[in-house]
Amino acid sequence: MKKFTSNSLKFLSLSALLACSISCGSSSDDESKESDENSTTVQSDAENNTSKVEEDNEDYHELGSMKFTYQGESTEINTFEKNRTDLTFSKNSMVLRCAGEGDRRIQLTLMKPKVYENPEGEYKVGENDAENKFLLAYYPDYSADVLKTLTSTQGKLTVQKLDMETGEVQLTIDTKIGELQDIIDKTGDDFKLTLDMDFEKIVLDPSLKQKLGEK
Repeated sequence: MKKFTSNSLKFLSLSALLACSISCGSSSDDESKESDENSTTVQSDAENNTSKVEEDNEDYHELGSMKFTYQGESTEINTFEKNRTDLTFSKNSMVLRCAGEGDRRIQLTLMKPKVYENPEGEYKVGENDAENKFLLAYYPDYSADVLKTLTSTQGKLTVQKLDMETGEVQLTIDTKIGELQDIIDKTGDDFKLTLDMDFEKIVLDPSLKQKLGEK
């Protein structure tokens, strides 16, 4: 029988709590899932594994670049579903959602005291004593009948720039992702991501709005 140390249990509890918040947040999207795949043609570029969406789809916009490598395959996404690509700030956390073409999505949760004041810096996952923590959830195919969620198990995230007013974000991730057993064992597959985007949708938690003196 596998035995867990107190630190392991703390990490699992944190991971479970964050994973729950991610799944709960994503479940609200389930009701609003639309048949975009029926009206959107996704073409594969065999040379660089870049996906492109027809320009006449009003739901998708060029908001920057998200490049990632997973299981030996490199992918670049330049077109995103505007209404499901956003930044949400609260006093001590920030959530970043990217919904790319091909129904590939990521959700990042950054946890740092007063993150809205100084979000730049390094964040870690899998270390209970780290002051700045992050959690990554990757959805390889959000339109699948059975939604597969891969979660970060260890690694680091570095924010080079994050402007709450303009929505400009530049960050890199070097982590491992996997399913529940991988979270327990702190294993998984390598996942590297570089993001350089301009988010048009920025949401402030009501308590943060009040703190900042906004109406």
